[in-house]
Amino acid sequence: MPVSPDHDRCRASAAARPPWRRRARDPGYGALLATVLAALLPWSVGAQGHEAAITDLMARAEIPGLSIALVAGGEVVWDAALGSANAETGAPVTPETVFEAASLTKPVVAYAVLKLVERGELDLDAPLWEMLPYPRLAHDDRARSITARHVLSHTAGLPNWGGDPLEMTRTPGLRWGYSGEGFVYLQRVLESRSGAALGELVRREVFEPLGMTSSSLVWRAEYERTSAVPHDIIGNALSKGRPSEANAAASLHTTARDYGRFLAAVLEGRGLEGRTVVEMLTPASQVEGRGPTDNAMSLQWGLGWGLQNGDRLNSIWHWGDNGTFRCFVIAYPLQESGVVYFTNSENGLAIAEDMISRFFRDTHHSVRWLDYLRYDDPRFGARVQLRRSFLEGTEAGMTALERLRTEEPEAVTSEELGGLATYLVGQGRSEEALSVAEARVRIAPGTDADVGRAEALAAVGRHEEALAAYERVIAAVPSRRSALAARVEWLRAGLEASRDPIRLTVAELQTYVGDYGPRRIRLRDGALTYSREGATEATPLVPLTRELFALTGNHTFRVRFRLDASGVADAIIGMYANGNEDLTPRS
Repeated sequence: MPVSPDHDRCRASAAARPPWRRRARDPGYGALLATVLAALLPWSVGAQGHEAAITDLMARAEIPGLSIALVAGGEVVWDAALGSANAETGAPVTPETVFEAASLTKPVVAYAVLKLVERGELDLDAPLWEMLPYPRLAHDDRARSITARHVLSHTAGLPNWGGDPLEMTRTPGLRWGYSGEGFVYLQRVLESRSGAALGELVRREVFEPLGMTSSSLVWRAEYERTSAVPHDIIGNALSKGRPSEANAAASLHTTARDYGRFLAAVLEGRGLEGRTVVEMLTPASQVEGRGPTDNAMSLQWGLGWGLQNGDRLNSIWHWGDNGTFRCFVIAYPLQESGVVYFTNSENGLAIAEDMISRFFRDTHHSVRWLDYLRYDDPRFGARVQLRRSFLEGTEAGMTALERLRTEEPEAVTSEELGGLATYLVGQGRSEEALSVAEARVRIAPGTDADVGRAEALAAVGRHEEALAAYERVIAAVPSRRSALAARVEWLRAGLEASRDPIRLTVAELQTYVGDYGPRRIRLRDGALTYSREGATEATPLVPLTRELFALTGNHTFRVRFRLDASGVADAIIGMYANGNEDLTPRS
């Protein structure tokens, strides 16, 4: 029998599809799939039933706005836009509302990376160092063996976020450890090799081919009218950041529909060869840490995606958490179905298990491993009540605290009080935070409570007392010395510098002026001011040394300028009272 001229092309096309796509054409597969779908997908409720139930969940979890997309058969089959994009103005969420995708950025970047690998423009297993040495890791020889595969499977041996220099946590390839820093290093390599900024590269490789017209890794002008704003745990609208530079780990802005299109493409193997999709969704590392171990045992990581061994079918998943934007995506490759939702709330993952269970009947090990506090946990209600009460003042807060200690004693834990104090510091309510920290020492005494009190003392500007409190903890528990060293040094350096602050001329101050990513340094009335997009309004800086500056009225943050050989600032290092640092090069 003569072979059809299209025979080889058809065979090649079939080979390009992932296995679950090829099986869809096998005899009897349709009947099997229908049976599986009926068992797993409770979709018969209808759109109105889903929207009503989700709206109820949002109200119970105090989530202002949410957008969701359901994917099946290679397309978005249902989506909904619910609640408020901005609780302060009442602006509604619409299908065009853009949310921060947070770490849901990572699967998108992984998809782009794998397209470059297919074209031979990048080798998954070649050391990144050979393509671009990374100054932040120059002090550690282990960094020279980090590969793109390590980054995408979270086995690069890097922390989630770190300072400069960047301290490694383990040898690359040894064990799983979630890391945004790995994606940032990979981003530098991609930009160096391609000659294009990451935002442009991902637009070309992902957004345009998949019709994701509302998506970007950097801020766009139209987002001023389409973007949701973030909200904290009690529903207060906060300032929205506007990233001027892409971040491969976290800066994606998108809609539920757009991300649904991306998810459909992954499930169909669209844009990638079948063998690449299989490699992307094949376990490369075993998940560790975070929540219950029995859930972690059912979780692995592929290249850019989490992999879940469910009780019925296996799935791919990822979560996103930028603090006040939280989201989740899960999909079942065998049935080519999935769901993604975005929220503009710190509480967005409190409803994750109930949200997913509306569409997929399974044991959701991933959500349980993430271990976010559920909206129906008594601690959640206590957390909300205490924050609201202490924002009214110390007296109202302490009254609520004593009442809850009687009515819900299991909800008023040392950990919850520590979180409350940290929240109040972030709200600029340092005196209230100190009241909580001191109550914690009385109610649940221990080393952690003593450390919390020291943090609160630092927040109200009582730095000498804070230093003494840390030193007492170290004297009592020497094993805490290493963990507290950065905080102690932060306080000592500031106290020493403040005793003999430097004076700089206007000409000298001018050398610091400029843009440092989202940070801005300006000269006004003979003094420098510092601001950060979406976070800090222009605030006067007080020079302590030639490099170190304090922010007026802020007792927990300083900036240190990195100076080049000519004495001109080329980067800002944000220095926090808890010892954390972050570096932003001059734009």
